[in-house]
Amino acid sequence: EEGYLGIGARARVAWMDPSDPRSYPEKKTLKETDDFMSTLAALLQPYCHDALGKVVDARTPGLLSLSLLPEEETDPMPSDEYTIASFYSTWRRSQVKLMQFMGPGTAKVTLTPK
Repeated sequence: EEGYLGIGARARVAWMDPSDPRSYPEKKTLKETDDFMSTLAALLQPYCHDALGKVVDARTPGLLSLSLLPEEETDPMPSDEYTIASFYSTWRRSQVKLMQFMGPGTAKVTLTPK
């Protein structure tokens, strides 16, 4: 879906929702990564109020993306307006965002302050 990953980014995306067995990945590495993110969130949670001035009391499902090269073709995945609105609403409200980049290539990320 256009916009999930920033302007001009192309990827296949999928929610990793443990409460929905159909959307949760079968790959052991992805499950372990999702568990690691949950562990990090739990470790950070007690410090969020002091650091951010807000209580962080939940973790949203992960969003898995497979980046595409400019020359790679992909059919758009069907999505409904509720799913898109839910994603953007959650993204805007979130206090902490965790990202993990997994190979085989090398990731390049540029962060710019607001």
